[in-house]
Amino acid sequence: MFTCGKWLSTENREDDLSEVTVETTVVKPRRPFWLSVLAVLFLFLAAAGWLRLVEAWQFWDLLVKFAVKPGPLYLLLGGAVWGLIGLPVAVGLWLGRRWAIRAAWAAAVFYPLTYWLDRLLIDRAPEALTAWPFSLVVTLLWLGFVFVTFNSRTARRFCR
Repeated sequence: MFTCGKWLSTENREDDLSEVTVETTVVKPRRPFWLSVLAVLFLFLAAAGWLRLVEAWQFWDLLVKFAVKPGPLYLLLGGAVWGLIGLPVAVGLWLGRRWAIRAAWAAAVFYPLTYWLDRLLIDRAPEALTAWPFSLVVTLLWLGFVFVTFNSRTARRFCR
């Protein structure tokens, strides 16, 4: 028998297994398809937020000139918040981080909540509410999709 660079006969071999080490590698399960889709959707929402920030900054003077309500600062800060929330959530879901599902739940509720607060309290123009049934259906589909995705065993196992 060959151990540690020496040949040992079976007579000299000790039957002590305390020195035996077994190396194991933990294989992370494959990322579930719907979790990947959700991560990309959060990345899209983050990109939309960053784009809103950049556009508010770029067209600040124009927004002030036309007296856009509630103003360019609101647009800029709202875009920054959407971008700052969506990006880490998307990355966390993609990498399967333990905290990602809780953070994604919070973000999944935050996005429609801010959308509806904006539509109902800030942008009080009648045109803003003309498509409210469609917006409501999209909100319910979004929350349902997030619920089904996060309640799947494969998504919970991946984000451990």
